Amino acid sequence: MNKITVFFQKPLFSNKRFIFAVWMLIALYVAVWHIFHGYSNNFLVFKGAFDHLVNQMNLYAEYPAEYRDNFYYGPIFSVLIAPFALLPSAIGNALWVFSLVFVLFYAIYRLPVAWHYRVIIFYIPLHDLFTSLLSVQTGSLVTTLIIGSYIAVKEGKDFWATCFIALGFFIKLYPVIGLVFFLFSKNKWKFIA
Repeated sequence: MNKITVFFQKPLFSNKRFIFAVWMLIALYVAVWHIFHGYSNNFLVFKGAFDHLVNQMNLYAEYPAEYRDNFYYGPIFSVLIAPFALLPSAIGNALWVFSLVFVLFYAIYRLPVAWHYRVIIFYIPLHDLFTSLLSVQTGSLVTTLIIGSYIAVKEGKDFWATCFIALGFFIKLYPVIGLVFFLFSKNKWKFIA
């Protein structure tokens, strides 16, 4: 056994409550950081996209008075962000950050691999998760949808697997990689349908 494996098998570091607390502390730190340092431009883009959708405005036009970037997501994302966009920015941004962390944590938790492998997987993305959250990027959501499609295929829930892939595709193109899980499907015709 190598030193890394032994480290992650220590009772504290492999305890699911401890790991969950570490993930939530990262979300809390980022949420508080945004309150004191300003909200990420990405969150303003997301919030603005929902407002533009409701007002039937072009989602992909430039709105320099509102934010410094363009909206690069599918229209479905404007609906997905709605519960967070309707709240005051401080609360909406914080809840969005916590949601991104929670769904990725849950997806990894549900992976059909031995616990000691999941423990390692929990620690691998922490740095990238932190930097992604500081910019309120959607990488963790995209990753969650890909993992979710894999889990659904492994559990024989091909309908849900394809729903995760389609939802991810309509948000951002990357989750289309989940189509490769077709190879693991026990009911390929159901997957195709």
